[in-house]
Amino acid sequence: MTTSMSYRKRNIPKDVTNNTANSSPLLKRQRKSNDNNGGFESQNIWKNLERIRASMFDADKAIKNSCLFVPILANSRSQACVNLLHDYISSDKLKLVRVGKRTASSAPAYIALKNFSVLDCCLALTALFAVKDKSWVRQYNEEVLTISETVRIGGSVYFPKNTLWKTHNNVLSDPNFYISKSTMSSISEFQEYHLQLSTNESMTYFINGIGNFIVSLKFGKLKKDMDKSFSLALNSYNNSINLSIYETLLGPDALLDMKTVTTQNSPLIERSKKFMESYIHSLVHGETQPGKMQPVMQNNSVKETPRETPIVTQRYRSNVLHTSRMQTVRTTQPVNQGSPNNETHNAHYRRPEEVKSYCLTTLRASMDLVKKKQAQQIFKAYITCPKQGYLDKLTEKLEDIQSKTSCNVVVLHLNNIHESEPWFDSLKINRSATASPPPPSTMKIISVGGVGEYINRALKMIEKILDS
Repeated sequence: MTTSMSYRKRNIPKDVTNNTANSSPLLKRQRKSNDNNGGFESQNIWKNLERIRASMFDADKAIKNSCLFVPILANSRSQACVNLLHDYISSDKLKLVRVGKRTASSAPAYIALKNFSVLDCCLALTALFAVKDKSWVRQYNEEVLTISETVRIGGSVYFPKNTLWKTHNNVLSDPNFYISKSTMSSISEFQEYHLQLSTNESMTYFINGIGNFIVSLKFGKLKKDMDKSFSLALNSYNNSINLSIYETLLGPDALLDMKTVTTQNSPLIERSKKFMESYIHSLVHGETQPGKMQPVMQNNSVKETPRETPIVTQRYRSNVLHTSRMQTVRTTQPVNQGSPNNETHNAHYRRPEEVKSYCLTTLRASMDLVKKKQAQQIFKAYITCPKQGYLDKLTEKLEDIQSKTSCNVVVLHLNNIHESEPWFDSLKINRSATASPPPPSTMKIISVGGVGEYINRALKMIEKILDS
C-alpha cells in the first residue's frame, strides 16, 4: 500500500493539527470503537478529515482494487470542482470522463475514482455531492469546499458487481445519515448505492458515514476495461431515457382536428351503413350469393390531411361485412351437427398454431433486418405477438426484458400501429412457405426501441417466450 494523503497535511490549518495532537485520549477511544462523532460537529472539511485520519487505521493508505463511479453533468461547475480536487488527489486516481459524442455545456459524464484511500473518498464524494446540490437548488457558491448545513449532501455511487458490502440487509440507517443498496441498478452490470445526509445536519455525519461505509466494503479483482464498460452502460442508460421521452411526448402532428375528421368521414360512414343494410337484406332474401362481395364504395381510400387519421379503412370494412355476413348465414341456415369442425367454413379463421407460426416468422425476419444495421444505431423494430396464450406471458416479462437490454418495449394500440407499416413492408419473408396473415384481431404489434445490439438481444428473449 502507498500513502495517498500525506500531502494533505500541508493544506490543513495548523490549529487543526495541534488540536488533534493534544487530544490523544479521545483519539484512542475513537480507534478502539470506530465510533461516530462523540459530540463533535463541524462544517470545516479539513477538521473532519483529520479526525478520520486519527480515528481510522490506515485511513490515508490506498485500498487495493478500489473503484467507484459517480455520474455527473460535465459543466463548468463540476469541472472546477475536479480541478480543485486534483490539488489533493492525483489525476491518475480521479478522472472526469465524458460519455457519447455530445459536446454541450451540460453533457453526460462521470467521475472515476480508483485505488483510493478512505480520506480520498470522503473528500471527493463530499465535494462532488455538495456542488451538485448547490448547482441545482441554490445560488451557486464558487467556494467548492465551503459547505453550509443547508446544503443536502447526497447522491448515487456505482461500484463493480464483484464488490461485497459486509451487511445483512443492504441498508445502513441512523437519524443523520442513510445508505441503501438498490435492488435494481439504473446502470446495468454495476451496483448502485444511494448515500444521503439528513436535512440541516452537520457534514461530520456524512464524512464519518462514508468512512465507515468504505471500510465495510470488500473490493474484488479490478478489470482492465472497467472504465469502458461503465461508459457503455451509462451511454445506453441515457439513450433509453431519451427514447422514453420521445416515445411518450406527442408532437403537433399527433393531435386530431376532430371537427375536420368528422366532416370528412361522416358521409363515408353513412354510405357504408346503407350498403351493409342493403347487402344483408339481399342475403336474407337470397338475391346475392354469399361468396360474392361487391366493393363498398368506388373510392377505396379516405382522404387524409397532415393532421388527421382515417377511421374507416378497407381492411376494417371487409372485416365488418364478413362478420355481418357470417351472423346472417348462421341465423338462416341450420348447423351441420355432423361436421367435425364448423370453424373451417370461416375463410378468415386461423388456428392458434398458425398464428404463432406466422408471428415467429415475422420475428425472425425482423432479427435478420436488425443484424444488417449498425450495432450502435438507435431505432425501433416491430414484431407481432399472438393475443391468445402469449401476450400475457410477454407482458409479465416486459420489465425483465427492459432491465436486461435497456430497450423500450411497447405494445402498440390502434392510434399508433401505422408507424409499424414501413418496417413490416421492408421485411423479407418467404411468402410461399408462410400462410396468409392472420386477422389483425388475433395479434398485437410490439415496438422494441433502443440500440441495435440490445434490440437483437431483446428479440431473442421474446423468441424464447413464443417458442415456449
